[in-house]
Amino acid sequence: MTTSPPPTDHGPFGLVVAVPATTAEAPFNANLREILLATVPLAIRQQPDLGRAEMMRTAQKFARQIGSHGDDLQFGGRHRGATLSALISGFALLSRAEGGVTALGVHACRAPHEGCPGAH
Repeated sequence: MTTSPPPTDHGPFGLVVAVPATTAEAPFNANLREILLATVPLAIRQQPDLGRAEMMRTAQKFARQIGSHGDDLQFGGRHRGATLSALISGFALLSRAEGGVTALGVHACRAPHEGCPGAH
């Protein structure tokens, strides 16, 4: 019986898994984690391949939105939707980095790597 070589990527939706919380979780955080688990794979699939310069501009745009209106996301406000969208898209973008991204109780990556919380 021959074995298949290990995969070089996690497919078009990447790998998005919950990771154990390091501190007591507020209900907001638990809800946000569930939203990210459901939406980040779709954002990974929809996000086009970007050059390095475009990736940096896009990341800065997401960071500005989250930094300026993160309180709207947590407490409600007129920028809540745009900020949630920036957070989801930011996770998708950061999933391209070596080792992916782990934050807010979620790990997202696009390729197998050492120490991956989703590795079997």
